Parts: sequence; C-alpha cells; structure tokens
Amino acid sequence: MADHPITHSPAPLIEQWLRTRTKSQLTKVLQARSDTAIPQPNDLHTLAHRLLLPASLARALEQCNSIELAVIEALLAAGAHTKPVTHTKLVAELADTQLRHAHQKQLSLADASAPDTRSSAGVDKPAQNSEDTGPDLLSQVLLHLHDRALVFPYPVAKNSSAADTDGTTQQLWVPARINTLLNQRDRLLHQPSLPSDVVDKLPAKHQEILRRIHAGGGLGTTKHAQSTDPEHPITQMISAGVLRVVADSTVSLPLTVNRILSGLPATDLQLLPSSRISSRLWDDDAACLAHYLSGPKPNFSESAQDSTDSSATAAGLEACRAVSSLLEYLGTSPVPMLKNGGLGQRSSKLLAQQLDFTTANVYRAVALAYSAGLLGTGEPKPLPTAGEGNYLAPTRRADDWQESDLATRWAMLLRGWINSPWAWWGLLPDTSSTTAQSSRADGHHRLLHPEFSQHRLAFSRRLVLQGLVRSSAQGSVSEPELWQDLLFLYPKLITPHSQVHLTPLLREAEWVGAISNGRLSRPAVALLADDYAENSAPSAAQLDPQDQKTSGTKDPDDAVVVATRELCPTAISEFIVQADFTIMCPGPLENAVRTELELIADLESPGLASLYRIAESSIRRGLDAGRSGKQIINFLHAHSLTTVPDSIISVIHELARHHGGLRTGPAVSYLRCEDPETLDLLEHSAVAAEIAVHRIAPTVLISQRPVASVVQLLSEHSFYAIAEDSNGHGVDIRNSPARVPQPRIKAASAPRADATRIASLVDKLRTGDGGASATSSADETTSASSKSLQGSTESSTSPTEEPVAPTPMSPMSATSTAEISNTVEFAQRSGRTVTVGYANKSGQRQQVRATVLSIFGGNVDISVAEDGAVRRIPLHRIVDIASSD
Repeated sequence: MADHPITHSPAPLIEQWLRTRTKSQLTKVLQARSDTAIPQPNDLHTLAHRLLLPASLARALEQCNSIELAVIEALLAAGAHTKPVTHTKLVAELADTQLRHAHQKQLSLADASAPDTRSSAGVDKPAQNSEDTGPDLLSQVLLHLHDRALVFPYPVAKNSSAADTDGTTQQLWVPARINTLLNQRDRLLHQPSLPSDVVDKLPAKHQEILRRIHAGGGLGTTKHAQSTDPEHPITQMISAGVLRVVADSTVSLPLTVNRILSGLPATDLQLLPSSRISSRLWDDDAACLAHYLSGPKPNFSESAQDSTDSSATAAGLEACRAVSSLLEYLGTSPVPMLKNGGLGQRSSKLLAQQLDFTTANVYRAVALAYSAGLLGTGEPKPLPTAGEGNYLAPTRRADDWQESDLATRWAMLLRGWINSPWAWWGLLPDTSSTTAQSSRADGHHRLLHPEFSQHRLAFSRRLVLQGLVRSSAQGSVSEPELWQDLLFLYPKLITPHSQVHLTPLLREAEWVGAISNGRLSRPAVALLADDYAENSAPSAAQLDPQDQKTSGTKDPDDAVVVATRELCPTAISEFIVQADFTIMCPGPLENAVRTELELIADLESPGLASLYRIAESSIRRGLDAGRSGKQIINFLHAHSLTTVPDSIISVIHELARHHGGLRTGPAVSYLRCEDPETLDLLEHSAVAAEIAVHRIAPTVLISQRPVASVVQLLSEHSFYAIAEDSNGHGVDIRNSPARVPQPRIKAASAPRADATRIASLVDKLRTGDGGASATSSADETTSASSKSLQGSTESSTSPTEEPVAPTPMSPMSATSTAEISNTVEFAQRSGRTVTVGYANKSGQRQQVRATVLSIFGGNVDISVAEDGAVRRIPLHRIVDIASSD
C-alpha cells in the first residue's frame, strides 16, 4: 500500500489549506506561529514549509495547554500522522480519559461558575460540571489547534470555515514530525493515579532502578519490558503502575513518579482547567490582560486590589531604596570582581557589612541593578586608589536613575527584573536546591559570571506572570493553586526543574513589587500588557525623543511608568526637624532635597515615612563637601515645617567654626589660618612631615601634596580643613563617582513579528497568489507539473506530440519561489537539463546550463553541462530556472 500524501508531501496540503483561509484566519495562524513570519515569506508555498520546521513546531507545542496536547496525543494514537482519521475515531481515543465527555454539546469551556471544589489540600478540582453552555469542548480545542497550524482537515475544502470541525464526517491529520517532538515524557493521557508514598514502599533495588531511569530523562531500555516473570523487578514495577511500557524494549516513568523522584509533591494530572481559569482567558493574552485591567470583578473587590497595590508599592519603593544605597556605595568604593568575571564572596561580604544587608539582599540587589543597566563591570573612571583591575561599579545610566522620580525608578527596576537572567538564590549557603549545590561545588559559578547566566529564566518569569494573570483573574491564589494552573496552561514548559525556581521567583517578585497577596500589582499587569503590545505597535517608551514630540500622545511615558505613578505617593520637599537631632520625613522627598539631606544627616529608619539623624560625623560630611555652616542652617530653615531647634543650630555653628579654621588651596597646595597658634600646632605635629609643609607667613603654610590628599591626611589627625577656590569660596573636592560601561543583556525570547508586520504580510500573501497559482490547488499544480515532465520526456521519442504549456518546465522561466522550488524538484527527478540563473556570493548574476543532482538542506547541487563541474547553490539564491530543451 502506497504512503499517504500527508507522510511524504505534507507541505502542498498545508499550502492548499492556507489558500482556503480567510484574512482573519490567516492572521490568527501567523500570530500563533509568528516565528514563521521572520523573515517575511515570499508566498504561501514558503510559509507552508516553514510551518513544518521542527523548531517552529516545537515552539507551537510549548504554547499548548493540557487539553490541546491531550487531543494531539489522541490523534497520534489514532494514527493521524500516517493517514487522516475521523472525528468519531478521535472521540473513541478519548473514551477512557478525563476528556471522555468533551464531544458532548452540554460541556464547554464557558466561564466556571461552580461552587467551591477545593480538595482537602487546598487545591481546586477541575470544574467539569460547571461548563454547560456554548459549543462542545472538543470543537473549541480543535479550533485552537487549527489556528496554531498543528491539526489540519482532510481533504481541504474550498471556502472552508472555522466551523468545519463541528461535523463528525470531517477527517483530521497532523504532521508526522509532531509524533517525534511529542515524546513519551510529554504524554498526558492514561496517566495512573498513584499515592505519594508509592516509591518509598518499593524495595531499595526497585528504587535504584527508578532513580537511574529518572536520571536518564524518564525513558529506559530493557529486554524485560515484555517479560512475564513475576519475580523480576521490571515486571513487578510495571504491574504496580510505577513504570509504563512504551515499546518492546522501552519503559517510561509516569508523570506522578517523575514528580516524586524530583522531590516535588505527587499531584494527579488534570486535563481540565480549575474553576479559577475562565474559558475567555485560557488561550488569549489580549483578552486576559483586558479583563485584568478593566473595572471591578464580581468575585474580587476593588478594595482587595487596592490592598495588593498598596503593599506592592511599599515593597517596590523599598527595593528602590536598597538599590540606591548600593549605587551610592559602589560609586565611591567599587568592589573588585574575580578574575573569571564573577562576584567573589569577599566582595559580597564587604557589601553586606557596609550596607547592613543580608547576603540574600546583596545578591538580589546586585542582580536587579545589573539587569536594569545600573551596574556594570570593568575599569571604572576614575580608577580606585587600589589600582587597575575589573570592578563592579555604577554605569552612567545610574546617574539618570538616581535623578528620576520614584515612579520612574520603580518602573525601570521592574523592567530590569523581568529580563534578569540571574538565579541568585542558587548561591545562598542555606538552600538545598540542585542549582545551589552545583554552584557551591563549582567555584566558577558566581553571581554575574557568564556561565551562571540563565537566559531561560527571563522566559520563566514571564511564564509565571502569565499564569498568575489567568489564575488570579477572579481572586487571590496560593502557591499550590498557581502551580496547578501552570501545569494545565503550560505542561511542556513547567517541568520539575521549573518548580525549583518557582518559589524563589515568587519571593523575588514580591520583593520588587510585582506580586502581593497572591495577585499581580497594577504595574506588573501593565508590564505584561506593554510586553504584549510590543508585538502589536511601538509604545511611547520605544520612540525617540524627537518622535515623541511629534507623535501627538498626551503622555510620553510608557504604560508601566503611568501605573507606578498612580500608586507612588507624591514627592514632598518638607520635613520636621526635632530637638533630639532627628529629622522626620512624612513622605518620599524630592531628589534634590533628599540628596542634600543625606549629605548632612544619616538615614536611620527607611521607608515611605523615613527618619534621619543629625550627627557630628554627618555635619562634617557636609562641611567636607563645601557646605558652610550658614548654608546648612539655611537649608534646614527653608525645608523644615517647624522651627529648627537652637541646640542643632549651636552644634552646627561650633563644628563649622573649628572645621573651617584651616583653608587649603592649589599652590601645589597651601594652608592658611587666621590663628597663627593653630598653624604652630600643625607645624609641630606628626602630620606635618607627611604633607611636607613649609611656613611662608605667620598665617600661611604651603605643601607639596595635592589639595585632596592634604584634606584627607589632616582629617585623620583631627585637623579639619576646607578646600577653597581663588575667591575663597568652599569647593567640593570629593572624588567623582566611579562609572563603568552599561552591560548588554541578551534578549530573553526569540524575535516575534508585531501586528503591523503580520497585517502587511497577510495582504502580501493574499495578493501575491492572485494569479493562476491562487485559483489552482496544490494538487492541481503538482499534477500539471508531472504531466509536463511526462510530456517533455515523451517528446524526445515522438516529435509529433506537442508538450503541455505553460508548465514549470516550459521555456517560460520560473521566477516565484513556489515555481522555482517545484521546477528544481521535477528537474532533479527527470534528469532534464535546465538553465539556472542565480546570484553568486558577490551578488552578481550568473547563468549556467546544468542538471540537478540533489536537493538537501536548502542547497541545490548541480552538474554544469559544459565541464561537468559540480556546484552547490543555496536555493534562495536562484532567481529563475527554465528548461533548456
């Protein structure tokens, strides 16, 4: 029996199916399989071949939920990858599964409205009895799979619509490559329900066999797979249900056993969604985000969302404060990196000590600041006094971040967090995860080390947020509930390895203010919406400043900044100075006021309502920065809501009087003082030799050391000098903050075509096939080409018979991609001589007479007729081809 066309030539069938799609249906296909639109295909023939690429099919399968994968698995079990199967046969394959009633009209994925179906463990059971309206579940699933170009009807009927799947007479088929991509570990149907202690009850030898199979990926090869020996361990485990027979010599682990061996809870696989997930939201990002951003929900009060946003705002602003403290310290004291590029334990301990952070806070603050482009590594400018080397220091972008308002700061951190590739929690000494153990065992795995970067982690963050936005659309969810919903929504992506990162990801999301109380904050939803909108149209944040002026938008900020600005309290410029030398700030201060206050006071209690304390050391810090005592007092008077206590004014006056008694300036440097006795004391002190002073007048000394060095050495010996300029005004001689180049963070996901590109591509594909190829099916084209070759071959022995024209092998040159591909294929089969026009590596056109030897991997091997030389030409470089006979 000959092979069915779906096994040896599925591309023409898909091309024929694409021609029957309406504009909106074709748009859905390209949106679901947007990777096939980059670069833009020239015609539907090229698109059909791209839809069959293994990498593209694998990405499409990763986006399928449990129901869709289960239906595909049922089709494969029915043999739909070798020949078309009927709707009735598909229903028969689902008879003994959770989807046995999926074809019935009274079951659908309408909004779940069943009463509470939670189990004793606090996890929802699937609300199967709550779905009672709309088309049947199986029809909805098949419609989604059509839109993903994973399941196709057979035969393809002209002017077919989306309702074709409703009839039981419609046959279905799937590409054969899906059977290879959907391996046994991904199979969801017919999974046994096992207790959580099923592995512990097995003998030690049986457990060791299971662990070896688990270490090998879940599949094992044994000659005892079909054994009937009741004493053999393999036979016993197959009978117990902890092993499944895949083939004559292959066994696999059920999903439940695989989870137990991974150290995860034993949860039965649910093919139906929980009552938390609405049918309108389970497979549509746009509808899900619109639902979340719209008005109050019937089952979720607005006050609950306000509570979520309030606690998330407090957490996000605290994260901003932690990053700000880190940047300020590293600006003056960059820490060295290891030679291999990672952050060493000595540097991390130094940061924890200086900033009063825990090790975990140091790691996540560094990882967040680095991902946001605020920190970088390299040789800072200016260099630290220790010398050359690789240091961790702020970037120039950190200056812009420090000068921004709180809303912009928080938004920048959120964007940096969602793209962060650093699993810093794996470096903590008190964690027992596999990642942590490997990191501690390998000294090269340090934070910011290139090999420690996990670019898949940024994708996992988006996956968790996308699952949470669906799971919490009607209320808050717990971590076990979120995990259950993620297993339904993304069964191929949520692996045992993924759950190792789930809890740390959620804790990190709470720390940065993306999640609170089991629900997304508004800025996090705006972040997802903006991420989704980047594939639809450029946002204001993506426009150049000049474009923003002419774009006509009222608010040039992006959606995330708008969301954070609505939640962040308004910055104030006033505070309360108290007699106990503390300054109470009832709200976040403006950046200029906060910078000046932190110069003369120490932060004692951070938060939205912060507390600062004035100390002798903090006042001297302000005096060292060039502020006079009068300027400090005037600043306090200008911004204090109450009268500045006299005790504070007296202390500032006293310190300023002694602190400014000595004046230094460039000479190389000089020291002057109105009191000669002070200079006498200095001249006979131990520091005089270090700064090499020489007295040139009763009130003037000169030094051979630079001004900054003189001031520093004098302060170490309790002589406090102020640098001045040529006019006698105090100047700030502190070193400029160290800066390094901003790091480049690798893109977290594959490129996707935006809505504008897809719309133009759909128009191009529909108008480009408007000729004869648009009106004829792929089968008709194949038949005509075959007849043409047959006629051309017979004409060599029968000159009276005229060939059929026009055909791909006629003297008329083939120029479109589809025509070139078909002509090359038939020329290779027939062995006919053709004239090939192609562009060489320099872009120059060349033309040769040759025979086609082979077509493989996008390349065409030809034998030149003149000298017999073999040339390899990439198929996309062939611009035209025609018969030479």
